[in-house]
Formats: sequence, C-alpha cells, structure tokens
Amino acid sequence: MRELKRSSRIVEELKVGDEVIKINLNPNELLKNYRRAELDIVKAQQEIVKLQKEGVESDKISQALEVYGNAIINLFKLIFGDKNTKIILDFYEDNYAEMAEEVIPYINEVITPKIKEVAEEQKQKLRKKYKPRKKFRK
Repeated sequence: MRELKRSSRIVEELKVGDEVIKINLNPNELLKNYRRAELDIVKAQQEIVKLQKEGVESDKISQALEVYGNAIINLFKLIFGDKNTKIILDFYEDNYAEMAEEVIPYINEVITPKIKEVAEEQKQKLRKKYKPRKKFRK
C-alpha cells in the first residue's frame, strides 16, 4: 500500500516590537526562488565592493546600494510575505542597516537551516522513491 504524505512546512513566529508575526512557508514554493534571492544579494554586495574599490562617484554607489536594498527586501517578501515585510520595514523606520543587522542573522540562523533540512528530506524521499528495485548484472 502506498501512503500519500504532504511536504513539511516551515512554521515560525517572530516578535517585531509589540507584534508577533507568523511565518508559514511552503518549502516547495520557497526552494524555487530562495537561492535566486540569495544570489541577487551576493551580486549586489559584490557590485558595491567593486565600485568602492574603483573609487567611482557616489551616485553610482547610491544606485548599487538601492539595488542591494531591493534584493534584501525581495528576500524578506519571499520569506515573510508582503504584509509582514511591511511590518518589519515600519518597525525599523526604513533604517535598513539596523534592520539587516537584526533580521539577516535570524534568516541565516533559523530559516536557512530549516530550508536546507526540508530540501535534504525531499532529496532523500526522491532517492528512495526512484531507486532501482533490482540490481542489474553485467
């Protein structure tokens, strides 16, 4: 008999000021876009460092910082959703540096390991499901 199972969900709560936001993620949907969002942040960081080393005018660095900020906000929206991202942005009153110092470690220490755990579970499930039943002899 085959047993049907639903995939694991990532459920967390995060206190933002006086408000508690609920995080309820579907890993299947999240995995598709999570790595891309991480790479966008890394690329934006690398661009800022490159521009600073080249000593370009502050307008280009400001534009690069805006791209970096948007990449972070896109990651927040992916993880927290639009409504909760707005709550976080309002709480930090658009102080992006402070927000990043507090929220990024939370994502790296709590959410990312859970995403990796679910991804590994899915890999194992697929390996088990599709492994050959009989070994072929040469």
